[in-house]
Amino acid sequence: MPNQHPNVATYARLIQAYNAGDMETVSQCMRDDVVYHVPGKGEFAGDYVGIKAFGQMLDKIKAATGGTMKHQPLHILADDQAVMVYSHVTGARNGKRFDGDLAYLFRFDTDGKIVEGRTIPVDLYAFDDFTM
Repeated sequence: MPNQHPNVATYARLIQAYNAGDMETVSQCMRDDVVYHVPGKGEFAGDYVGIKAFGQMLDKIKAATGGTMKHQPLHILADDQAVMVYSHVTGARNGKRFDGDLAYLFRFDTDGKIVEGRTIPVDLYAFDDFTM
C-alpha cells in the first residue's frame, strides 16, 4: 500500500507474523507489557496482559473455532497514536455461526510499538452469543 502509515505497517506485520506462527516478530511489534481487552461475557472476554497472554488468547480463539475465523478489513484509520480497523468477521463454533462486524483499536507508543489493543463488537449481543 503506497504511503502507508508506519503504524498500519506495524499492525499488518503483527497479523502476518502471528498467522505464520512467528512470535519473535510479534514480540518486535508489541511492548512486553501490552494489554489487550475483549469485552462481553463470553469465553474469550477479559484483559490479557503481556505478549504471551495475547498469543494464548488468539490461539484459544483459533482452536475453539477450528480455524474458521476470517477477518476482512473494510476500513483502516491511523495516526501517530493509534490504528482503528473495521472488519467483517465470520466464523463457526459449537454449532453457532458469527457473521458480523468488529472494530479493533490498537494504541502505539512513541517507538511505534503496540501498547494496548481492544476488540469492539458492533453487536455485543451477537458477539456474546457466539463466544458463550
